[in-house]
Amino acid sequence: MSEEPEHQPARCTSCGVSVPVAARFCGTCGAPQESAPVVRTVTPTTGAATVSIDAPRPPALLPAGVPREILVIAGLLAAGGAILLFEALRVLPDVFDVFKLGSLGRALGLLILDLVAFVGAFGAAALVLAWRLLLADRVARGLTYVLSGGTAAAILLGNQHSTGYVLVMLANLAAVAILALTPRVDAFFAAGPASEQPVGVVVARTLLVAWAFCIAITGLIFLPVGTLGTRFVVVGLLLLALGAGAFSLNGGLARGEPTARLIVSIGAAAAAVLTLVVGHSNTGTLLPIALAVGLVASLWGPEDCRTHFAAAARPNRRSPAAG
Repeated sequence: MSEEPEHQPARCTSCGVSVPVAARFCGTCGAPQESAPVVRTVTPTTGAATVSIDAPRPPALLPAGVPREILVIAGLLAAGGAILLFEALRVLPDVFDVFKLGSLGRALGLLILDLVAFVGAFGAAALVLAWRLLLADRVARGLTYVLSGGTAAAILLGNQHSTGYVLVMLANLAAVAILALTPRVDAFFAAGPASEQPVGVVVARTLLVAWAFCIAITGLIFLPVGTLGTRFVVVGLLLLALGAGAFSLNGGLARGEPTARLIVSIGAAAAAVLTLVVGHSNTGTLLPIALAVGLVASLWGPEDCRTHFAAAARPNRRSPAAG
């Protein structure tokens, strides 16, 4: 006698609604689920004993049960990043035409190319973060606050307000609001993979590397544009020194050295001032400054980051029995 296959639907351990069998999170309440269940089936047979087989489902490309809010945030970031990349690529032919205008044109072309590169880099970073957010990456969440907030502020305070840039600003502001104000988003990331170091420290170190790279590239570009003024060469040398120093202090941040945190914060402020001295209110100029502001905020704001540096600053007390 044959039997029909038996299916055991999975249900959320929190609210009880049906969830996909491979779901890591409930799509209704956002609560994390137990390890992905397997599909148990009963093989139909004729005149023979039934045999049950546990067949694990193959791993999905994305975790099942991702909250809708996360999908919306990822979509907003991806759309904003794509627009920034398009804006950067759209002006490249004009930049190359500027290079043909002699020594002055080459100097101006280098400066414009530097700004365009920052816009494109922020666009590419937004696409990467959109993907990482879908995987419940806590570090990506912290970086999104800085990148999205910084991009929106740079566009708002800058002199580029085309339709594309305005759409990017609105998309980033909406992404930050949903990321910060939705309870189900908090539950989603709370169940995400943990890092070896506090999330705030990893975010700060990642921002340090990105910011140091940006100011180092700007410093290199400023050196050959002395035809526009000696100040570009002076500022370029200072930015190169700050970038090199920032890279060397990354290990100190990992060890929780308060001195490293203080030096990085002062260096970020100094670099922001130097960039404004030779720059203008262009969106590309303000983007590295937004990174500097986000870096300092990440070093001093998150509780886990403050605890990390406070623990390292606490002196090692020797026990009375120690000679």
